Amino acid sequence: NYNDNYYNTLYVLSSRDNILLFYQILDSGYTYENEIVEVTNNFNCNANTLYPSLKEFKGTLEGNNYTISNFKLLAKQAYVGFIGLNKGIIQNLRLSRVEINNSDNFTSDIRVGFICGYSIAGNIINCHVTVGLFDISKLSGGYEYFGGIVGNNNSANTIISKCSSEFTITNLIGTGELIYVGGITGRNTYKSSKIEYCYSKIK
Repeated sequence: NYNDNYYNTLYVLSSRDNILLFYQILDSGYTYENEIVEVTNNFNCNANTLYPSLKEFKGTLEGNNYTISNFKLLAKQAYVGFIGLNKGIIQNLRLSRVEINNSDNFTSDIRVGFICGYSIAGNIINCHVTVGLFDISKLSGGYEYFGGIVGNNNSANTIISKCSSEFTITNLIGTGELIYVGGITGRNTYKSSKIEYCYSKIK
């Protein structure tokens, strides 16, 4: 019926096409505030490239411990991750065989993480990345942040908890002011923000 179709279109991630639509909705300015977006099954993106939204996400992304696998995120903008700019909750999400690379020069700050590029006033709980790859070059911006979960966690009194990442870095060559690289987050800006019960393996 109409209500089921409406729900499945806006609030369910079950395929690559759903992710593309989700990004388009975010690009339109819809933030999902106080709403839940759910991953409902394991699925393979067949090595396709996704273009994350720069617009803020204020809802809850509930991964339900399913795995989204085999895709690329193209770093063309300032915030790069499965969620580019997070002001909500991301939880119970698993990503595998995910690659982040770029085709253009960066001349400004960049924040890159597999789960989230830039987190402001958001929590990230029980999220996991396996077989990740950062293949980033052509950097000439200001500050550059790279994290296995979050590129830059830039908010007080937030939590990154029970997360893990396993990834490889290649071609990380930059001429910016500073490059921050971390297994969980490239930089955790505020001391009041907790990172707990997490681990990472960088190859």
